[in-house]
Order: sequence, then C-alpha cells, then structure tokens
Amino acid sequence: MRQSLLLVLLVLFMTGMACFVGCTRDDLGIKDILIEDEKKPPHDRVNPDQWHFADIHFSNVDISISDNKPAEIMVTFTAGEHTNTCIFIDEIYQERNGNIISIWGTIATPKPNSGLICGAAVTEARGQVSLGTLSSFADGEYEVIGKKFRVEDGEIWITKNPDIKNIEIQISESRPAQVTVNVTGYFWEACIPFLETDHKQEGDTVYIQIIGEIPGGVHCPLIRYEDIKFDTPGLTKFQNQVSIGEFVAGKYRVVVNRKYYEFVIE
Repeated sequence: MRQSLLLVLLVLFMTGMACFVGCTRDDLGIKDILIEDEKKPPHDRVNPDQWHFADIHFSNVDISISDNKPAEIMVTFTAGEHTNTCIFIDEIYQERNGNIISIWGTIATPKPNSGLICGAAVTEARGQVSLGTLSSFADGEYEVIGKKFRVEDGEIWITKNPDIKNIEIQISESRPAQVTVNVTGYFWEACIPFLETDHKQEGDTVYIQIIGEIPGGVHCPLIRYEDIKFDTPGLTKFQNQVSIGEFVAGKYRVVVNRKYYEFVIE
C-alpha cells in the first residue's frame, strides 16, 4: 500500500513537471490581460449596454521626456471628467504626418441606470501616450494637440507658457504717449531663466508673447489651477515690464498670450 501511494505521488509529480516544461498558460486556462489604465476594466468585461462611449476632448496637455533609456517623448493629458469614479479612457490612437502628430481616442462613462457601482467623487480621466523614442525624431519643430516642441542634435526643447494672472498698462502724460505693459504671472522657478518676451503691433492691436523653450532635462510641468491655489513648491511669481512704444490718441488692444486687454489714449 505504501509503495502504491509513493508510485501515485511520483506519477503526479512527473506529470506536473512535464506540464511546467511544455504547457502554456493557455493550456492551463490562464490568460494574460493587459490593462492600460487601472480604472479600465478588461474589454471582455465591458458591457456596451452599461457604458457611453464618446470622442476625447483633450485638455491640460503637456509634453515631457521620460527618464528611461532610450528616452521617449511623452504626452500627458486630461480626457474629461465625470460626476463619479466610473470613467476610463477606452482607446487611444496616434498618427504622425510630417511634423504634425495627431492623437485621438474614446472615453467611457456609465449610462444612466447602468447598475454599475461607482464612487461618489468627481473624477478626471488622465492619460499618457508615448510618441516614440527621441532618437526616432529628426531635427525640426513638431506640434501635437496644439503644443510644440523642437528636436535638435538629439535633444528636445519644449515650448511652455507661464500662467498670466494680471497686466497693468502704464500710460505717460506726454504725447505721443509712452506705453508700458506690466505683466504678472506664475512659472516654475527653475524655468524662469528660459522665458523670452516678444511683441509686435498690427494696426490698433499689440501682441505680446511670453514663452519658454525649456530643455527636456529641466523639470517644468504644466501649470494647473490647483498648483497656484495651494502654492506648490517651486512655483514662483514673476513680473515683466514690456515697453511697447509710442501711441497717439485712440483706442487700442493688447493681447498677452491670447488674453485680451484694452487701453485708451485721450
């Protein structure tokens, strides 16, 4: 009896070893499921009757360079928000056409009376897409979802805008009047040295552009509202005086990074 039991155990052990060597996970009934977003259920568990699918409207788009080797150019974004935690990015696609990169996809939110169990918190769906390795981009300027970056000699330079909070327009008493625009905003302290200011006048409109072309190795993320609200370390206030020239009597407009202001010379 003891010998028979040992024989059975030996057969089971050898069968298990054979399967360990020769059987696949599919043979064992085990499937590898890739989940891109921890909030996203696997596709074979998504019931279309419970979910509403819509095109993504991208916001809070930021470009960065990854820390891994080889370095990749990354695009992070907000895809939308919902009144509860049941929201996820369903699919993401991208296409490079010359120096223009297009990204599109779908987002899923629960249908009314879906029966899904969701948390009662307003939730944003955020995603990240790799555009590919830095080495796969030839020298030149590129644009993705309205954001620009430049590749030169294997390095990336990312165009970023400070947050403009306020401007004051100073008008001299002399005529024609000397006009100076005082700009106040917020930017990451490490990135302020890279800010550049340009201005031009077209008719009665003066365009002022304050941008930074930031090296990929300098950490300079997108500025979000909560960064300013909660005084994030590293975010600092800056002021910039821009002399825009002499003006005769009339009504004028100043555009600072797409924000409009008006002034009048009497």
